[in-house]
Amino acid sequence: MTSFPKLFSDAGPVPYPGPGPDVLALSQALAVPLCVVDARGRVLHANPRFARAAGTQAPALEGSNWLACVCADGQPRAIAAWITGVARESAFTLEAALPGDGAGQAATAWQAVPVRQDGAVVRWILLGQAPAPAPAPAPAPAAGAGDAGSPGWFRDSFEQAAVGIAHVALDGSFLDANERFCAIVGHGRAALRQGGFQRITHPEDLGTDVANVSALLDGRIAHYAAEKRYVRADGATVWAHLTVGLVRRADGTPDHFVSVINDISQRKAAEAALAAQQRLTQFQLRLSEWVHNLSDPVAMMNAATMALGRHLDVAQVGFGEINEAQTHVTVHRDWNDGSIPSVVGTWRMDDFGPAFVRDMKAGKTIVIPDVELDARTNAPEVLAAYAGIHTRSILDMALIRGGRMVAMIFVHHPRPRAWSDEDVTVLQHTCERLWSAVERARAEAALAQSEAQARHTAGVLEDIIESIPDPIWTKDLEGRFTLVNSAAARVLGRPREALPGMYDHDLLPAAFAQVVKAQDRRILGGGERIAVDETLTDASTGQPRHFDSIKLPMRDAQGRITGLLGVARDVTQRKLAEMALLQSQQELGRLTQRLMEQERETTQRLAQLLHDGLGQTLGALRLRLDILEGSNAMQTLSEEQQRHVLVLRKLSHQAVAEVRTALVELRPPMLREQGLVAALNHKLQLRREEGHAITFTMAAAPGLLQLRWPDAVEYAFFMVAREALANAVLHAGASRIDCVVEGDAHWLRLRLRDNGRGVPDDLHCPGHLGVVGMRERALAIGAAFSIRRQPAGGTAVTLEWESEVDDAHLPG
Repeated sequence: MTSFPKLFSDAGPVPYPGPGPDVLALSQALAVPLCVVDARGRVLHANPRFARAAGTQAPALEGSNWLACVCADGQPRAIAAWITGVARESAFTLEAALPGDGAGQAATAWQAVPVRQDGAVVRWILLGQAPAPAPAPAPAPAAGAGDAGSPGWFRDSFEQAAVGIAHVALDGSFLDANERFCAIVGHGRAALRQGGFQRITHPEDLGTDVANVSALLDGRIAHYAAEKRYVRADGATVWAHLTVGLVRRADGTPDHFVSVINDISQRKAAEAALAAQQRLTQFQLRLSEWVHNLSDPVAMMNAATMALGRHLDVAQVGFGEINEAQTHVTVHRDWNDGSIPSVVGTWRMDDFGPAFVRDMKAGKTIVIPDVELDARTNAPEVLAAYAGIHTRSILDMALIRGGRMVAMIFVHHPRPRAWSDEDVTVLQHTCERLWSAVERARAEAALAQSEAQARHTAGVLEDIIESIPDPIWTKDLEGRFTLVNSAAARVLGRPREALPGMYDHDLLPAAFAQVVKAQDRRILGGGERIAVDETLTDASTGQPRHFDSIKLPMRDAQGRITGLLGVARDVTQRKLAEMALLQSQQELGRLTQRLMEQERETTQRLAQLLHDGLGQTLGALRLRLDILEGSNAMQTLSEEQQRHVLVLRKLSHQAVAEVRTALVELRPPMLREQGLVAALNHKLQLRREEGHAITFTMAAAPGLLQLRWPDAVEYAFFMVAREALANAVLHAGASRIDCVVEGDAHWLRLRLRDNGRGVPDDLHCPGHLGVVGMRERALAIGAAFSIRRQPAGGTAVTLEWESEVDDAHLPG
């Protein structure tokens, strides 16, 4: 048995739940050897191809050190490479030979990829592949032809990547694209090669794309990232996050572009749906507030139609009531913007088309973008009626009660218009809410008018209450029910005739009954009018129902309180919509967090590639040129050649410096090694050294220098601070910037203040994507973010985070 270093002890295997079914199926199907080992190199899982290469069965390998399978003559070299690679805790390659499956030894190149948990490497994935033979010398490939000569694993990575990758010529034509790219943009490889990116880019995004490409070619930027739309072959639009880099030839001239895209259509759709839901909810709340505070039905109609007209940006909105025979509609009030005549008055329903009337009576919402193109309204006599009121597009809804139309709300516009689902939803809500408010207002007015004649009009009052679909009840001074309509009786789960004389504690849960009793005392004793939100369990369904309830005192002719009246409006659907909105917001927060994590991982991978790839290459080039300059060989060169060598040496030094600068921007070493406070202080020091005529200050308790917070939190705080500093220096014209860091192990707050011009009034307008990015970073870590103009001038940016730790475990 080979003796391994302690790091790779042959102790028993660590607990490992094993691969999931999808991963297991992939592992079994792979034509290359794959092995999962723990941090000490012990086998946790091996696929059949690895077992055959090791000359045994997969179960027999579990718990043993994978290096024991390496052929003896190559084992020392493999162990040394393994120890070196594992110590770096990053992906690496090594050469190791396994005996094979009886057909002789199989030399294999291995790719080792770390698996992390809580920042520590807990497992390694080993993927084997026979090394590709060295290619024969060949001329440099033409632009776009490099893939054919790439190693197989690189081509596999190109094809199997989870993101879309394309190589694009300098004129915008596609040279190559992987399957994921084709799937996202909805065009096959052949179709892509027939045209450039300009052909599949949404027209509204093409200008920005072309400007960025020009900046790349001019050398003003090294790469760019943007969100843009592509037009698929079927005409649909897809949103993608695009990152573009420019590949240059050895002489520095541009060769081709590399584009990487991620499909973000679902996120964009979620954002649009959330925005629409927020607009609807805000409108509903405003409408409820306006209507709730009014008691006159005509005033309610005015308020509701005006609110709806301005919200939809249309020419006219009206509310009409329909007669018993459903032949005429009477419009008491309408709202218009002055471009269309008023339609106040009584109108024959049939004038607007029999098909239109049939749909209205059936309770359908009428959505007609253009009356001249709709079969229900394009008859000559019907078009004449619409021409008389200057109307080309309509959005109408009838309110059905007891099987007949009782009212309608209509939206008219003088030009054709495509009505959206959101428009229809707003219309439907407004119609229901307005009619209920009008009914309630009229009922309250009728009740108030009849109080003086209560003894003579009890039967009439009861009929009015019973006809209203909302729960209504009355109580005497002792809190006993005196009148309950059928709607209230259904909610309470008792026959209507059994309810008079009963108390709340006879019908409601004890705790809720005590709350209602306290409200009744305020009404009956103090004459208050109370509006409350209440939740009751429906006795017939067992499901909770939410109500907006109004409770007010009843008085006799002398103004003395004789009892109370209660009216409730079922708002269960609205509450469910609010909960759905909250859930959507939470899902958006989780999506944003995943996107921020992906951004951080991508940045780290890019920094690693720059450090291990381009940085090492440039460093080697600089070293060779330094050696050449100081060697005797330099003297054998002509003066012109020596000048070229010196220029190349200068450029190599400059390139190394630029790579280091890029690495600092992508992966700030101070943040990773010394923490947030040190990194912020270092960033401010760099700003001071840039020569700006700005005073920078940093305030943080000494103890914070030793504190560390989760990586995602420190990264988000640093990126927000960097963006805020850049805004203050480059855009606000500030002459002083103060940075304050406060917190402990469980919470953290960053405050940045400057004395510049201050933030604009509308931070959501184009050009303020930096603020959007700061908000998204805060959302991703569950932090509170604010940016505001200071009264004395300048801008204040605050970011505050608190860990999800039970308060009972915190000091104090």
